Amino acid sequence: MIKSKFYLGSLVAIIATFFIYSCAKDGNTHEKQNNFLSSSQIEELKSTLGFDENVETRSAMAGASCGNTTQGCFLLQAGKTDTFLIPGTTCYASATYDLYRCLNTTGATIVTHIFNNFSTFPIVGMGCDSILNSWDSLLNVGNFNEFSYQLDLFNAIATEIVEQNYNKQLFTSSFFQSFFNCEQFNTLLFSEFYLDNCFKWCVGNKIVDGRPVRDYQRRTCGESCCKRTTAYCWSAAKQKVIESSPVVEQIGNCESSSSIENCPAGYYTLGSCQHQCFPKK
Repeated sequence: MIKSKFYLGSLVAIIATFFIYSCAKDGNTHEKQNNFLSSSQIEELKSTLGFDENVETRSAMAGASCGNTTQGCFLLQAGKTDTFLIPGTTCYASATYDLYRCLNTTGATIVTHIFNNFSTFPIVGMGCDSILNSWDSLLNVGNFNEFSYQLDLFNAIATEIVEQNYNKQLFTSSFFQSFFNCEQFNTLLFSEFYLDNCFKWCVGNKIVDGRPVRDYQRRTCGESCCKRTTAYCWSAAKQKVIESSPVVEQIGNCESSSSIENCPAGYYTLGSCQHQCFPKK
């Protein structure tokens, strides 16, 4: 299992990127304020966000796939499920993931939401026929590499929708608008999205309600993951959420190991072991 911590260099880079990005988006050329929060403000933030230093079992993420062992995190919700529309289609999809919240008060106050153990799939009968039929066509002609890429692409699109929806919903609260204000910039809000990238897609059929349907599974073939970090803030001038350009990095590599898992009998094995981190169209 991969174990990672906040990388100081990456964090500084994303803060700098977000600083420039938010200034450009708001049309502001003046220097942002860098006043740190007072002790009372930090306590208010902790209380509102649910941090309880007296509960030791919530002080770290334990056993998270492709995980992060950052201290100061607690599990907001395990197995959280979202349903959403894929942009440009009539297809509704469902995603399941674990959501963590972390707090770092060394210097600038940093709150991070971590998305982990993510899985997604199109909902059969919910406008996804064109997507599912195109996948079947690739499978039928034996174009397994392209099929694997299309599954990765669908997952990457879903991660963006889930993350953006969650963070934009946070900013419907005046509390978040006040504490994570682009013009003040003394409290930072980040999202970290983790996806395993050493696996093989397995595709076969299973029986649901008496009829065969496609079944998509993943089998681990190495230890590595992709991490995407994005910063968010509220622009009072524009009355909307501003997000930075994401920073993507790979943690570890896809070296083969004795823990390689084979696809179930009767399933197709698609593509190679190593997958591109968050592919784009």
